[in-house]
Amino acid sequence: MVLPLNGLSNRAVTFDSYSTLVDVDAAERTGTPIQEIAHVTAGWFDMMGAIHSGMQGVWADRKGSPWETFGSDPDRTIETFFELADALGV
Repeated sequence: MVLPLNGLSNRAVTFDSYSTLVDVDAAERTGTPIQEIAHVTAGWFDMMGAIHSGMQGVWADRKGSPWETFGSDPDRTIETFFELADALGV
């Protein structure tokens, strides 16, 4: 099931190094509730971490690959970042 990305901020947070609290840190740094943040990635392992922390997971599947994971499905799958921009209304 693909969920809409309603109420998401269009602010971006990037990190120079990864920590175990990176998802919570992103929410605190932007003052945004964690469930309103979308973690966009091409790696299913990053997706699982984001979803587990309470973020929305957006899988950037540029190759049209099947979703192969042991966890839950992404909240949204995109092939281009234009699709993400449209979903965010920006």
